[in-house]
Amino acid sequence: MKTKFTNWLVATGILLLSLQSTAQELYVGVWQEANDGHFLWSGVEWDNFEAKWKDLAKQNLRLEDIDTYVEGGKRKYTGVWRSGSDGHYLWAGVEWDNFEAKWKELAKQNLRLIDLETYVEGGKRKYTGVWREGKDGHYLWVGQEWASFEAKWKELAKQNLRLIDIETYMDGNKRKYARVWREGKDGHYLWAGVEWANFEAKWKELAKQNLRLIDIETYEEGGKRKYTGVWRAGSGGHYLWAGVDWENFTSK
Repeated sequence: MKTKFTNWLVATGILLLSLQSTAQELYVGVWQEANDGHFLWSGVEWDNFEAKWKDLAKQNLRLEDIDTYVEGGKRKYTGVWRSGSDGHYLWAGVEWDNFEAKWKELAKQNLRLIDLETYVEGGKRKYTGVWREGKDGHYLWVGQEWASFEAKWKELAKQNLRLIDIETYMDGNKRKYARVWREGKDGHYLWAGVEWANFEAKWKELAKQNLRLIDIETYEEGGKRKYTGVWRAGSGGHYLWAGVDWENFTSK
């Protein structure tokens, strides 16, 4: 049956699972209704990724989501682009002081952080960010545990700030969070640290409340894979596809 909408990928993630001592890359994708231009570029090293970013910018495509991982001893990058002709910026692989300074600098130029990635390389925690043009309120909160993060999420909600991106990582034996907020008064929801069956059930439940998943984070904890998601108000077509290999993912 023909549908009345087309769904475009808005976020992608990669699971690195160890299966019989063989690393297998599995993908997670979040789609929302749209009919604009889009692009997916996956599994390339930085020089290739940066060149594609510059090339697509000339075609009025703007990076919306970036993911990074290590494969075969080399850092690889995956990106999702959407149509746009506004100002944008990409800042990659720097330590926190450098990243925070850039965030403040770009804020003065009416550029807003929309996606954040963090990882450890060479014994140091690094950050990579994607910016798009904007003049609205925004907030960045990095390196706190869950209780602190949840309290900040509730506090910022009262200030009409909505979470748009979440990252989680282990710092020693403690789970830490990095988050990005943008101005908004719409409905929103956060569901964190649950297994797939629980997460999928919540996704279906919230869909009936006109809430749409906009960001997903996944990790292993206690031998079990956990999922965390960020929702915003929406009523258009949407889709969630998780834990599949690259061929299956690109076919979808």
